[in-house]
Amino acid sequence: MSTSILKVAGISIAGLVGISTFALVAKLALAPLNMAHTAVNSATGVVNKTLDPNNVIVKYEWFHDANAQYQSRLNQIHGHKALIAGETDKGELQRLRIELAAMQQSCRDLAFRYNANATKTNVGLFQGETLPRLLDATTCEG
Repeated sequence: MSTSILKVAGISIAGLVGISTFALVAKLALAPLNMAHTAVNSATGVVNKTLDPNNVIVKYEWFHDANAQYQSRLNQIHGHKALIAGETDKGELQRLRIELAAMQQSCRDLAFRYNANATKTNVGLFQGETLPRLLDATTCEG
């Protein structure tokens, strides 16, 4: 009786090993199909999100706002340079130069962010035709 139990247990274990091996091989064989399906779903999701009307409006407005901030910052830099040119007090001159450096860095940051978004395929297409393709960060020096 114990021999027949061992035979049944051996067959059961062999069956489990066989089924497990088959399942593993099937999973490995189907993995490329699963990856392709995931890639298609991901790409479709990106396209759907990119072309969502709310996204289009937000991205379009972002470019216009960023360009306006950049132009405003350039005007502030030019005005500040005029103040520096007319200042004679050493302490005030130092303060104005520090402020100018901060404005210039802020201007460069605006240009870099704008340019980074302009070069993204899923963002730059909403830039519009009236705006510059890229902003020149070197103009921030005034």
